[in-house]
Amino acid sequence: MQKCYNPRTVLAEFRYRVRWPLTDRQKDDKRVVSVMIPCVQEDYQYLKRTIDSLWSNASGPIEIIVAFDGFVPDTTPVDIRHVSFVPMVGQRVAMNQMVDMAEGEFILRIDAHCAISQDWDARMKDSCGPNTIIAADGDCLRDMEKWRGDGSDGGMWAFMDNIGLKKCYNWKNPGKRYLEEPMMTTMGQGYMIRKDYYCAKGGCDEDLGSYGDMGVEWALKTWLTDGKIVMRTDVVISHLFRPNAKAPFKIDNDMRLKASNKLYKEWILGKGQDVKKPFWWLLNKFNYYAKWSKDAKLRLQMHLLSPHVRENYFVDENAQDEVSQVSGKDSNGPVAVQRKNG
Repeated sequence: MQKCYNPRTVLAEFRYRVRWPLTDRQKDDKRVVSVMIPCVQEDYQYLKRTIDSLWSNASGPIEIIVAFDGFVPDTTPVDIRHVSFVPMVGQRVAMNQMVDMAEGEFILRIDAHCAISQDWDARMKDSCGPNTIIAADGDCLRDMEKWRGDGSDGGMWAFMDNIGLKKCYNWKNPGKRYLEEPMMTTMGQGYMIRKDYYCAKGGCDEDLGSYGDMGVEWALKTWLTDGKIVMRTDVVISHLFRPNAKAPFKIDNDMRLKASNKLYKEWILGKGQDVKKPFWWLLNKFNYYAKWSKDAKLRLQMHLLSPHVRENYFVDENAQDEVSQVSGKDSNGPVAVQRKNG
């Protein structure tokens, strides 16, 4: 009788198999990673298991800093540093405060309800250059007993037409993925960045609100200036997803709309002082898996062809509604780097 395979089980087994063993350089890397964990009261029940996963799967020195947002716990886990905020301040304020406390060269931002794969720190540090954000591959944390993912392919994300986020399923055969894969944006819950680069970019913009769009914020101010975002496919973060009705906090829709408008004005329309590349460039670079509708591109084109933008920000005056006809296209197409051992 022919055996039936569960694709999620097969993917989970494949992704957690060690395809690229650590090099001697990675094993000897003693640079410290400071782990930032914002934690609301409802997630305190998962915090210890998240911390245990970080400690047990790290191969080098790390420190863990937790921000208790909106509460003061009766007890705190050992071997961590922490700060408490009452009332709740949100992840951006908490993140900036934790980074100020950090002593490591590298910053890992992770949620309080996650599991992480073996040797995550050595692998992510190896790719985390001076102007690079390194994201882990993503999985859904469903096996609460084993505290690991179920094989969901949830690592690749892109911008939707409204600058929100969408998950890109089946974006490439798992067996053909490179060790490093460029990605348009992260979800915001599992990425590494050098502390000096984080500070040079002004940290998290607290005017964007307490929660939401952190991945969008960092993607825009990295790709459209001097940096890039890369997924390290040999590191997997399994994240506990919950329906909106069961989320431990509610995102203020008015504040989120205000944040989206600010991001759109500064980065998409190119009116921010730091913009060095047009948003068209980013759409073109990732057009192979992140396609915008024709109507959305037309709306964006109408904004970008205003005299102010045309005069100051790299936009082709002869551009049509199709992204492929706009100057600034990456003529070499998407770049995928094959990293080798040694």
